[in-house]
Amino acid sequence: MAAFVVPFIVISAPDKPALHSLVAITVSAVAMLVCLQWIRYDAEDREFQLWEYFFVFTIFSCGLGLIQIPIYFLRSRGLLHGLLMTLLSAVFVALIYCVMFAASEASIAVIRALDWV
Repeated sequence: MAAFVVPFIVISAPDKPALHSLVAITVSAVAMLVCLQWIRYDAEDREFQLWEYFFVFTIFSCGLGLIQIPIYFLRSRGLLHGLLMTLLSAVFVALIYCVMFAASEASIAVIRALDWV
């Protein structure tokens, strides 16, 4: 889910070097594709039919795809397990965001130390 939010945060940060923004957007796009692949495999494993334009809407909805993942959890697992998976995925995203933030600050320090900007 962080993959849906991070590009918009990075683009709106004018004090960040351009190379850093490009790397963050690329990593976010790859993370989003990995997340969508996992959902596809999970749905096949559970024999759950995803709605027709799930992937198209999730990719092009500019952040509204965050709504679809909890909906998928609730519909494919039921109320209790769906809420549990939504909570666990939120914790996982928070941890990933912390790691990405730390890596972001480290990459900015390296870029500025090498005088690339």
